[in-house]
Amino acid sequence: MNNAFDFQVLRRFPDVAGHNPVAVDATDRLVLAEAASAVEEASARQVVVVGDRYGAMTLGAIALHGADGVRVHQDLLTGEQSLAHNAVRAGVTVGFEQLPLTPELFVGATVVLGQLPKSLDALREVAQLAATVAALSAPGPAPVAGTPAAPVATQRWELEARVLKQAGKIIEAIKVVRKATGWGLKESKDFVDRF
Repeated sequence: MNNAFDFQVLRRFPDVAGHNPVAVDATDRLVLAEAASAVEEASARQVVVVGDRYGAMTLGAIALHGADGVRVHQDLLTGEQSLAHNAVRAGVTVGFEQLPLTPELFVGATVVLGQLPKSLDALREVAQLAATVAALSAPGPAPVAGTPAAPVATQRWELEARVLKQAGKIIEAIKVVRKATGWGLKESKDFVDRF
């Protein structure tokens, strides 16, 4: 563990409400300490951070534990701005990518760090998406008879279609398959029905 990273340089900018301008708290430090070995063992793009309010967990995972290609989702624009601002302040401007809460965020992840959201619905959304992606990350189904062969490796579009179907959004899933493959409506529907 590299103890040279100084959390005290991180600020809440542009969210400056409150008397304490420091953008790190005990939970950030605890999460990083508890996950240290897992983060250090993870390969590039296998660490995901969700709900990092000001960037302390993201930047700490990179600076303290050598994480690379960290994928980050923050609910608020101020969180994204804080992370960008604090990355410059801390001199850690590479090694992370900000993404929306979509399957791409979790595909291939082996470590997920996060702050609990303020509502149970938000927690449920994150947990369900992460669990669905994990469950569906195994190789895809065999192609439907009479349809073009599916790619050997699960593609991003296929994973997105699976997640949409799992969420009950079958029409959206069919649209994703049609757009990605150029297949007709029947072939795309048959493909989605096989999930």
